Amino acid sequence: MEPRKPKQVMKDLVCKLTPEEKVGLAEQLTERINRRAYLEDAKKAATKKYSAQIEETVVEINDLSNKIRAGEELRPTPCEIRFDDPAPGYKTMYRLDTGMKISTELMTDADLQGELFPEEEGEEDPEAPETPEATAPEATAPEASAGTDAAPAPDAAPTEVEPKEN
Repeated sequence: MEPRKPKQVMKDLVCKLTPEEKVGLAEQLTERINRRAYLEDAKKAATKKYSAQIEETVVEINDLSNKIRAGEELRPTPCEIRFDDPAPGYKTMYRLDTGMKISTELMTDADLQGELFPEEEGEEDPEAPETPEATAPEATAPEASAGTDAAPAPDAAPTEVEPKEN
């Protein structure tokens, strides 16, 4: 029988690196380290961005939940202030959408003096507050019957003064 011819194969074996191979591998290592640092920074930025978006969404969820639970929300609402109502020296604010009385209080010195230049129809008062939170106290407690000296309701706004009839 004839001897078999040798067969060539590839096998992974330990080999010493040449200086050129070491330089090439060091360059690849540096590239990978830089890429990892870039990706970690990008991950941190994305995490921070998404965390901020999640927090904003949580605030919106809580706001909507509170509105649903309370069954109400604060909105800019057209109101009217009637001077010398219910008596001279007093002013009363009413909601224009429902006609509900919002508050009654003593007129200020500026209110008593009146306006030098009354507004034309359609013009807005530049000093008028833009939001109801700035001026509208909570709705008043039910009116005490006329002529009685009943104490004000505990939830009444401190600026509210009910006129007494003589």
